[in-house]
Amino acid sequence: MKGYHGNKGALVARLTVDDTSMCFVVAHLAAGQEEISARNKNASVILESAEFSTRSSSSSGTVAVGDRFAYGGDGRYIADHHHVFFIGDLNYRIDGERAKLVMQLDAVTRAQGGMGAVGLRSLVHNPQAHASAAALAEACFMAHAEVTSRWQHLWNNDQLVKVRRPATSAAAAATNGAGGGRTAGTSAGAGVAPALGPFDEAPLGFVPTYKYDVGTDDWDSSEKQRLPAWCDRILFRSHVANRVPPMDADDAASTLSGSSASVDDPATANIMSMLAEADGFGFVPLVPDPRHSLAAASLADHLLTRRGIICTGYGRMEAQTSDHRPIYGTYLVRTKREDGLRKEQVRGDLARRGHARVVRMWAAALRGRALHLGFNQEIVDRAIARVLARPDALDEVWDGMWFEQASLR
Repeated sequence: MKGYHGNKGALVARLTVDDTSMCFVVAHLAAGQEEISARNKNASVILESAEFSTRSSSSSGTVAVGDRFAYGGDGRYIADHHHVFFIGDLNYRIDGERAKLVMQLDAVTRAQGGMGAVGLRSLVHNPQAHASAAALAEACFMAHAEVTSRWQHLWNNDQLVKVRRPATSAAAAATNGAGGGRTAGTSAGAGVAPALGPFDEAPLGFVPTYKYDVGTDDWDSSEKQRLPAWCDRILFRSHVANRVPPMDADDAASTLSGSSASVDDPATANIMSMLAEADGFGFVPLVPDPRHSLAAASLADHLLTRRGIICTGYGRMEAQTSDHRPIYGTYLVRTKREDGLRKEQVRGDLARRGHARVVRMWAAALRGRALHLGFNQEIVDRAIARVLARPDALDEVWDGMWFEQASLR
């Protein structure tokens, strides 16, 4: 970030899959429990100032790639890409009192049977859940509700959740612990993070990844006694989804191939709509890998059309070589593949039609002007016919009209 922030900043890379552009931002934002505004500013600077070249090299030389980006962008900026992933040690913390937070985490860990994300484990191998796409959609929604009920009291105090949904910051702050022990201040009034607001995230259904004593599963025992936190995150944003109009109830149900739900069933359409949108925490529900069943494939196809990116897994890994735990995410991304030859044909057809329309307008004006100047009617008719047949011969035809007219005198 222009050398102002020491070891903080980002690496930004991009690639093209078929004819779809993807950008990956790997960031390390400002540290410190109270440095929320600094993290917000870091994210904004990264997303707004990182620039790519607008040309890419190829074996045949240097070629323009500006038509492979979203909303007419030329690929210069991160936001020009169809899909963007913003990942790394974002350093957002959990506000509250340390002892209470650790007790809550221990209770949730015992309840779900481990530190990693439980998510979809139970329904992936449940044949009844995969009976139809509609049944699977409902099962995914219920699984998301279960994860939410287990973790929401901690999500409410997560700084990144709060800065991405500012309307609830005050209410969330009121839930923070008070009293003795190590307590972190709330993020209320620290300012929103508009740069990260449009991004989505899968639910945090795993134990926070920071901070551990290296080589152990013990929370930070140093003098600083840092609070556990979900510092390590994977956020994503798709412009592809924004280009697809919302479906009505009939469309939502009828696209679920293999579904036993009626196209008139508003409950099915409602569940599909909720699966396609982020909840109040900014989390989008996990869905099974489409390879599990036809129902999963149908559900994934529908959600990709609506959302552009879907997450099939989000969790942590138990490597103890750092004071962080690494995280992983698995995603399906909607791409497009263009027929280059057909695209050029369509462009050519449109150009010819546009030119022909201009020529026809010109012909009407020419006829009136030429007759006003006293040109012979037959000369004017022949000239217009030649220009309509060969628009590039306009100058030649105009000169010829004067020659023919002079020959009549």
